[in-house]
Parts: sequence; structure tokens; C-alpha cells
Amino acid sequence: MDRASRLKMIALAMFLLVTAGCVTTEKNIRQTGEWEQARLTQDASIVFGGIQWIENGKEKKIGSGMFEFGVKPGLLRLEDKSRHFGEVDEGGDFVWTLQKGTYVMFRINYRDPWSGNYFFVPKVAFKVPDNGGIYYVGTVKVEFESKRDFIGGLSGSAKIQVLDEANESYPFMVKKLRVSDEAIEKSLMVHEKRLPGTIDTTPEFQMAIQLLNALF
Repeated sequence: MDRASRLKMIALAMFLLVTAGCVTTEKNIRQTGEWEQARLTQDASIVFGGIQWIENGKEKKIGSGMFEFGVKPGLLRLEDKSRHFGEVDEGGDFVWTLQKGTYVMFRINYRDPWSGNYFFVPKVAFKVPDNGGIYYVGTVKVEFESKRDFIGGLSGSAKIQVLDEANESYPFMVKKLRVSDEAIEKSLMVHEKRLPGTIDTTPEFQMAIQLLNALF
């Protein structure tokens, strides 16, 4: 192999390495207001739902500032292993545009204004059946029992539940998208405890595929 060919191979390897680590931020249309653009999109679907955070029995308001409590779910699309982090509003609600595929919520990042950033693995997944649709995926309810150590560090355990709040969620989307209830399809998230804690290795990935193929 000559020098030019070796350089091309090195450049390709570096490109694949960089793109493999790329992460996309999914903007929340509830915050951007890009309803018409989302409605006309045919190469992706509108996906909406929410995250409800209950900490020690009290619901927390979700902020976006550095000194506010924050939540950002991470999604892994199994078809291409792409990673996405979705934005939510202060009520935990989200409206994203996602390509069809099976998505694992592989982590939920949360920011404690006292002690910094943390995450946990919710073992939640959902499916976007096709492009050009509108899908309701439900609400992930997180019941977090927290405690702090003597220097303020946060720890605890989280109980996960998926809620169907379609009756409360549909009217808002019908109004904003100017569609009927019948235009919205339900594709609820599932909480599957058997999902691996990480999906970074081939065996873990294959296990996730097998479990979710059976569920969806």
C-alpha cells in the first residue's frame, strides 16, 4: 500500500471514529414553536410524551439553567446505533421529530443544582413505526428516593413506571398541529427490567434487539 492509500485509510478511520461518537440534540417543539415545519416533515415523525419527576414524594419543576434542576433523556436508535438527547420543558413534556425505528432510553441525565450531574438507566424503550406520523409514547414517571452524604452528594434509587395520559395530552397536540384525534397513533413506551444496563457491547446489543423484537 502506497503512502496516499495509507493516508486515505487513516482519514477514513478517523472519520468513522468521530461520527460513531456523534450525539444529536432533539429540540423540544413545545419550546421552539416549529409546529408547521414538524407537521410537514415526511422523513421523520412527531413523537410526544413526558417525564414526570417525583422526588421524595414531591413533583419537581424541571429547569434549564445551570443552577436549576434539569433532566435530559438519552435515546439510542437501534437501527443505526445513533444517540440522541431530548429536551423537555419545565413540566417534563416533550415533542420531538424522530425517524422511524426502535429507541432505547439508555439513560436519563439529571442535574442537581447543589452537587452536579448524575444519571441512571431507566430501561425504557419505544417504537416509532413509520415516518410522517404522529405518535404518543406516554409519560415516564420517575419516583426518586434521594439522600445526601455529609458533603452534599446525591444518591438514591428510582422506581420507573410508564403512564398513559393520552386524554390529557391529545387536545394540546390536536390544537397545535391542526389535526384530528384519529391522526394520532399510540405507541407507548415500555419499561423492561430485563434490558441490559448498557448497550455498548455486541452481546448486550443483541440481547436488547431480541427483547424488543418480542415486545414490539
